[in-house]
Amino acid sequence: MNPSIDSDQVVGVIDHHALQSKTIVTDKPIYIDIRPWGSMSTIIAHTFLTHKRRPPVAVAGMLLCAILSDTLNLLGPTTTDWDRLMVAVLADIAGVDDIQLLASQQFKAKSKDLAHLSAVGLVNGDQKSFSYNTEGFK
Repeated sequence: MNPSIDSDQVVGVIDHHALQSKTIVTDKPIYIDIRPWGSMSTIIAHTFLTHKRRPPVAVAGMLLCAILSDTLNLLGPTTTDWDRLMVAVLADIAGVDDIQLLASQQFKAKSKDLAHLSAVGLVNGDQKSFSYNTEGFK
C-alpha cells in the first residue's frame, strides 16, 4: 500500500482491479467490494440503485463520465453489460441525451491535457506499481 495512506483510516475498498500481493493490509476488518467490471464507478452506481437510492444529478454525471473514461466509451476490453446498463441509467438521471457526444468531448479534453507530454510521460502516465513476493519463484 502507498506509504502515504494511513491503514488505520481505511474503512473500505471499492475497485474493479485485481488485488495484488500486499495491496492492502489492515489490522481490522474492512468493507471490500471488488468486481470484474469495467469501472469502479459502475459499482458505485449499482450500489446506489440496489439500495433504492437515486444519485443526485451531479453525481450521476460524474459517475457517467468516469465509466465512459474507464471503458473507453464502452468499447474497451473490460467493458461489461453492467457498465452498459449503468451508463444508460446514469445518462437518463443526468439528462444526457447524446452519450457519444459526451464521450467525444471528454476524450478531446483529455487529449489536450496529454498533448504537452513527452513519449516517456505518456507511457508512464497511467503506470501502476506492483510488488511481488518472489521467494517462491525459481
